[in-house]
Amino acid sequence: MKRSILLGLAASCIFSNSALAGITDFLTPSNNYKYTFAVYDIRPASIPAAAIEQALTSAIKKYASNANTSEGIPPQTVPVGAPRMILQKISTNGVETYYPRCTGEIYSVSALDSSMSQYGEITGSKACVFQYKDGYRVDYYGEFRESSGGGDTNIVGAALGRLFTKAVGLGDSSRFMKDTLDSFEANMKSTKADMKLVELYPQMDGKTVEKDPAPALTQTEQANLAGQSPGLAVSNLPPQLQAFQQKLNATINSPDFQKKLDMIRAKNAEIHESAYGMPSADDPRLQARKELTEMGLSYFNQQQFMDAIKRGDKMAVELFVKAGGVDINAAEADGKTPLMLANSPDISDLLKSAGAH
Repeated sequence: MKRSILLGLAASCIFSNSALAGITDFLTPSNNYKYTFAVYDIRPASIPAAAIEQALTSAIKKYASNANTSEGIPPQTVPVGAPRMILQKISTNGVETYYPRCTGEIYSVSALDSSMSQYGEITGSKACVFQYKDGYRVDYYGEFRESSGGGDTNIVGAALGRLFTKAVGLGDSSRFMKDTLDSFEANMKSTKADMKLVELYPQMDGKTVEKDPAPALTQTEQANLAGQSPGLAVSNLPPQLQAFQQKLNATINSPDFQKKLDMIRAKNAEIHESAYGMPSADDPRLQARKELTEMGLSYFNQQQFMDAIKRGDKMAVELFVKAGGVDINAAEADGKTPLMLANSPDISDLLKSAGAH
């Protein structure tokens, strides 16, 4: 009896003032996002890339329910400047988030921790290893999504639990993003590398950002990493050829030419798949399948497709549709089709434009 009274008093103290204010909000459906972005500079260039890759993979897998790794092809010419991850802003169910893209990486790890998804918490991350003249760069992006409210008793219970843990200073599972960085730094100590944290968002206790010693990529280096030719500048041509090159550039870049080129690519892709039973290298489905794999998803997994629709993940739904491995009209056991499950106009329009009914 005495113990129950003490616990009751403790709870009343914890949920007083500002803590109690959150109780009125947890029944309202909402999604909250937290992001982490970090860049490490690692020198010298003689450090084995495999050691960095192992340290990074071990750190990410420690806090993820599943992870996928990809070996990239080293650039033919190692750039002088340091490559970096690009964060592309996207809109998912009316919420602006980011999609991390790497170009010219020698290694990447993508992970999704859904172990707490039944309680409304999902953490995704991607890290890329780049090589440049004086060493390596490791770029890390982490995204934490916290769902609150609604009719799901697990999520409502988790919301109450988070209110309690935050009140006593424990926080939520978004702390795993910082824990991943801590683990990577600890794993790298055995390599004796000179490792500097040169960029960090948000600021974190115990971490100091140092001056970046590496130069930025030039436009030519960026184009080379992307597998594109930077092109021949008109000013570098003899005068008699400059007018011809200008006209050729204008033709190639015109919308009409690009439309015809897309039609040719589509026809080539159709012929290639008919002959070999698989998409050609320039088929857009291959890129969509690659991006789904990097997100920890399988392009042919119908259930993952349906789950993406339910959680309002427009980017994943669009990639599933482009990848061409799922049935956009297949119903679940309860008879609900993908279009019936769509909870946002954007996703409904996307499915309808792809032929869903």
